[in-house]
Amino acid sequence: MGCTKKSAGCDNCYAEGQCKWTGLAKWGPGAVRQVTSDTNWRNPVKWNRKAEAVGTRTKVFCASMADVFDGEAPTDTRRRLWDLIRATPFLDWQILTKRPGNFRRFLPKDWGDGYSNVWLGVTAENRKDALLRIPILQSTPAAIRFVSGEPLLEDLGDLDLTGIDWMIVGGESGRKARPFDVTWATGLIERCKLQRVKVFMKQLGRKPPEHERLCICPIRSRLPSVRAPRRITCPSPSVSADNPRAGPMSVSVGSIRSNSLDLGGDDACYGFQMLGHMQPGWFSLQRTLTGSFQ
Repeated sequence: MGCTKKSAGCDNCYAEGQCKWTGLAKWGPGAVRQVTSDTNWRNPVKWNRKAEAVGTRTKVFCASMADVFDGEAPTDTRRRLWDLIRATPFLDWQILTKRPGNFRRFLPKDWGDGYSNVWLGVTAENRKDALLRIPILQSTPAAIRFVSGEPLLEDLGDLDLTGIDWMIVGGESGRKARPFDVTWATGLIERCKLQRVKVFMKQLGRKPPEHERLCICPIRSRLPSVRAPRRITCPSPSVSADNPRAGPMSVSVGSIRSNSLDLGGDDACYGFQMLGHMQPGWFSLQRTLTGSFQ
């Protein structure tokens, strides 16, 4: 557990707030990142056995209280995580970061075209960071690539979503939540529809305009699924301080089947913390307004 604020989306970080409230970890540059117990690290192995036994895949949202690609995360802990992911092939690990410039530095040496059970994602809370991070994700091999527009802080404008499989959209929650304009979400959903990207509209947040709270509509949320890989050429990200080793790369991605999963009912995610305290139970994925696109 622990991280350092990276961009505007971090201003009201829920993880930092929980750490301060519980005293489990300190935040910021130079703060020691805390590693969870061996008991916690054995949980995914149990989840994998259960998934194999029932013949279904289970999704795991990894390190919600940290960033796997944080440069100050312990190297041996990150290596241990990759070993665990390889050992749990019936779990689909969702890894989200605001530091895609560290992909080449911290992805495992045997990453190749991407582990088949890892969904790799970046946060795009505003247009500036979307234009920086999404191209890096596009040029990185992965079985599933996803973008989290949460907390969405402004209209992202026109985006090239080539090679992106899934988009999460949501307003900011919490006491200090910033205003959320639902038209930012509807515009993004429309762009995803045109580019055949699955969408999960997660929440309107704490501060949508009052008249737009009525927009919530409980219809099916859609997830991507992988079949035979195909080759695409993605735009090359520019070299920057956040991405010092960027360069062109031909990548392999999975094409998307039209039959996708409903997130309601029993289909949920486990949360796994490689750093800090393991939050028990399930992460239920809220079903709200969504774009369900084939």
